[in-house]
Amino acid sequence: MCYWISGRDEIACPGTTTPDRLRAFVAEREIPFSDEIVRQAADCLDSPLAGGSAMGWITLTSFTAHPHRLWALLDYAMHFAQTDAELELIAINLAEPILGHYGSLMVHFEQRAGADLAFARMLTGAWRYRMSDDVWRRLRRLQAGVPDPLPCRIPAEAGDGHMGHTLSARERAQADKGLYRRDAAGNWRMRSGR
Repeated sequence: MCYWISGRDEIACPGTTTPDRLRAFVAEREIPFSDEIVRQAADCLDSPLAGGSAMGWITLTSFTAHPHRLWALLDYAMHFAQTDAELELIAINLAEPILGHYGSLMVHFEQRAGADLAFARMLTGAWRYRMSDDVWRRLRRLQAGVPDPLPCRIPAEAGDGHMGHTLSARERAQADKGLYRRDAAGNWRMRSGR
């Protein structure tokens, strides 16, 4: 996660392998990871679906991971974020997909933003993506209350209808439309027939 946030993955390092780049990163940051964990991380990054990059891995994960895992990744990423660019990366690649696919989690975003200004600032970088009208309105209200929003924030003048025309009526009405759905007991289960 820290490797992805750092943008290190985007720096060309000819002649090096993914494990070599991860080992160098871990040593530079003095992160106490074992070589086995580094190898496991490298295997994830080098998987064909991830395309050999941390950005590919986070994109794949944002579409396929269980909602609780996505929340944990978001929380973990916030632990490492130090710059506006890093907060924007988290907003775009984790907050947007979570709220677009699992909008019923919005209450957790609202609670966390109320207690954590850095989290609230991160959310000002989230755009609509596939969010339902209700989730988008709630996010826009939250964004409007942040005193120092990120530079990439959609201006308030754009209104709550911003990008709504790009969504189907179903997407605009349904908060949860990802790979997982809640069962009758409220537990997340993988959708069948996908």
